Amino acid sequence: MDSVSPKRWVNARPGRWIAEKEWPSASISKEILYLSQGGSLEVKPIPFNVSISSSQNCGSKAGEYFPFAFGDELPDNQSHDDARSACFDGDELSESMDIVGSPRVNLRLSCDKEQGQLIVRVCDIRPDGTSALITYQYLNLTHRISHENPSKIVNNKIFSVSLDLDQIAYRIPEGHRLRVAISNSYWPTLWPSPERTTLNIVSGNIELPIRPFTNNSEVSFEEPEAAEPWKAKELRPASYAREEFTDEETGISTTKISCDFGENQDLDHGLISGGWMKENWAIHPDDPNSAKVDSEWEKTGGRTGKMWRTNVTAAMHSNKSHFFISANLKAYENDILIFTKDYENKIKRNLV
Repeated sequence: MDSVSPKRWVNARPGRWIAEKEWPSASISKEILYLSQGGSLEVKPIPFNVSISSSQNCGSKAGEYFPFAFGDELPDNQSHDDARSACFDGDELSESMDIVGSPRVNLRLSCDKEQGQLIVRVCDIRPDGTSALITYQYLNLTHRISHENPSKIVNNKIFSVSLDLDQIAYRIPEGHRLRVAISNSYWPTLWPSPERTTLNIVSGNIELPIRPFTNNSEVSFEEPEAAEPWKAKELRPASYAREEFTDEETGISTTKISCDFGENQDLDHGLISGGWMKENWAIHPDDPNSAKVDSEWEKTGGRTGKMWRTNVTAAMHSNKSHFFISANLKAYENDILIFTKDYENKIKRNLV
């Protein structure tokens, strides 16, 4: 992928196709950069010490965990989240850099609580100052030794951890800078730890998989074949809205998402289908146990005069020891309620 200005929606992503005969590829070399005092990335290790205690609304620019093209779901300008993270920046690149594969971040750090989270992002800092997300990864630190058998953290004891970030093929152009951003919260992608934590990092580096520079596509494809477009009549247009705001009185940060999938009628057999959803994600920057989400999804279907509709509402919040989940399902036939059920659940957090 080529570097583009970060936006929550793009019609097309520029770039080129590359090809390797085998993987791992012998053409990929490893370049190591060291996290250093003053927030820099250096070619040689330099002793440093940095503490991180991110506000709980760090992560609001992450985009959807799984973008599905409903609307503005891609990662936004990362500057908001960078300001709530410990950032380490490289020098301006004198030539373009192609990262192909999975960057690895190695850290030695401590945590002041028995549970905690670690989130590492790699960003492309563009000449206009915007920060574009390249790749990221996160870890529940109680899983630092084993996912199968998580264990509590020994408070303030130094330990080592390595994170393999998501696979990526990305070109950082000449004049841009590479950033490693580290935080210990990432809402709403991650549900917060039961207590606000402070991480203390005493050493670290990033191993970058670098591919030799090429400027042209190395493989081409035939024009794709596609079926004829669906023959349908639009009964209600689709729409998408996303709003982020902070309540001045309470300080709570909220993300509201409204997505109407529209309603359409198949012109071949007359089947009508549609739906919409609403989500509200809220958290106070200083309180991990203020996190809560509620959502409502509705689906419709049938034919003229014989329609069904389902409506589901759900909510979740937590305290230090448990998650609390509630939901309600209603089913309708021609707007007559034919079924309803309530759900309640309390789940022990168990190092989550």
